[in-house]
Amino acid sequence: MHNYDYYLDKAKDVQGYKYDNQIDHALGFKGAMCCLVRQGKRHLSDDKMKALAKLAGMDEEIALLNLNIWRAPENVKSSYASILQKITQVTACVAVMIGFTLAAPTPSYASNNVSNDKSATVYYGKYLL
Repeated sequence: MHNYDYYLDKAKDVQGYKYDNQIDHALGFKGAMCCLVRQGKRHLSDDKMKALAKLAGMDEEIALLNLNIWRAPENVKSSYASILQKITQVTACVAVMIGFTLAAPTPSYASNNVSNDKSATVYYGKYLL
């Protein structure tokens, strides 16, 4: 599970920023919000977390799940982390299944060598048709 530092550092790398205040400006903050977030004194709102995930090139929905885990009381954080892990595993399994389905060769059934030639004869017992 990622933390705020991961998202902030990833956003800096992806956007080519050198300082946290550039992320603050991109997110619409006037002060040093990233510093407070890194110190654990503040949490981002849902909208700002989605914007940060977008800056970082990360999945916004997973970022929101992470945010709710970070904001949750200590006694339920493990439950949220378990839910996120299960979602991630299911998503990975579905992706692998889709990959195998798309990569599987198409079955080649009997080729379409059927002729529409009227001169072809069919033999049924003693009658020639």
